[in-house]
Amino acid sequence: LAWALWHAEYYTLAPGERPTHVEHRFLRPGEGAGLALGVAATALIVLNLAYLLRRSPRAPWFKWGSLQVWMTSHVATGILAFLCAALHSAMAPGDTVGGHSFWALAVLLVTGGIGRYFYSYVPREANGRELELSEVRRRLTHLSEEWDQGQQRFREHARDAVQRLVDARRWQPSFPGRVLSMVKGRR
Repeated sequence: LAWALWHAEYYTLAPGERPTHVEHRFLRPGEGAGLALGVAATALIVLNLAYLLRRSPRAPWFKWGSLQVWMTSHVATGILAFLCAALHSAMAPGDTVGGHSFWALAVLLVTGGIGRYFYSYVPREANGRELELSEVRRRLTHLSEEWDQGQQRFREHARDAVQRLVDARRWQPSFPGRVLSMVKGRR
């Protein structure tokens, strides 16, 4: 945003008027900073995809760092790649392969944001592994056993209430059913 505001005089010009601007050679997509921003966007996308390698069970040799740090870097590199691509296109992606790629990246950014929102609902271990329903039940049983032995009725009531909530909010077979279940469960 600071870069775009600093060079707003150039970016607010109509695309046909930009070649006469004094900063055109520096900011245009094929030279100077414009080209460097395109290279940076590409590098950020490659770094972004490294998260998928980190999560993959097929790459046991690539397990350094926590999944939380990797997810944060995945989000950050995705947003930065989009911003660099926007500046690389001189804020005017055309009807070209590059322009279409830019809009595909924009769609990917939006769907990634939605996916990240859904991802936050999945119960996880400290190491990032998704918890199975049986694991959640086992932990609930273990926790209820640690409660005061004199509160037997409360323990049974709490365990039954949680079990009713789990049964009522179990994943539905359709995607809209799952989304509705998550929203209701969160509420």
